[in-house]
Amino acid sequence: MGQVATTAMEHGGKVIGIIPAFMKAANWDHPEVQHIHVVADMHERKRKFIEQSDAIIALPGGCGTFEELFEAITLKQLGRHTHPIIIVNVDGYYDALLMMLSKAVEDKFMGEHHRDCWSVITDPTTILEAIENAPGWSEDAINTAALL
Repeated sequence: MGQVATTAMEHGGKVIGIIPAFMKAANWDHPEVQHIHVVADMHERKRKFIEQSDAIIALPGGCGTFEELFEAITLKQLGRHTHPIIIVNVDGYYDALLMMLSKAVEDKFMGEHHRDCWSVITDPTTILEAIENAPGWSEDAINTAALL
């Protein structure tokens, strides 16, 4: 995340950090990010970034990224947010995860319409285009799909 923040700022982007107090105390924050919200814990961090984001972007990452991605997908399924969720599958990084999601749909643990919760791209330079072209998601769609 630090490299993403650095690159965004180098290109004139505005970066807003959301960090739990224990991470701030350990000096895990980015020294050049000027807008940092310190929150109580990881739960509040996720809530805040989902509420304040226009889109959720999952770059290759570890357990924290997976957990945050799945929370965002779950909350979108439940209608708690309607933001685009973009999975950036560089070099096939997310292939196994995408197979698992497809298996969940095939085995009826998720509805076919839930595939519209996320979009997948392989080229990070197309993130903005993917956000603009993401399938719509609204409470009406959720309620209609629940009846099917």
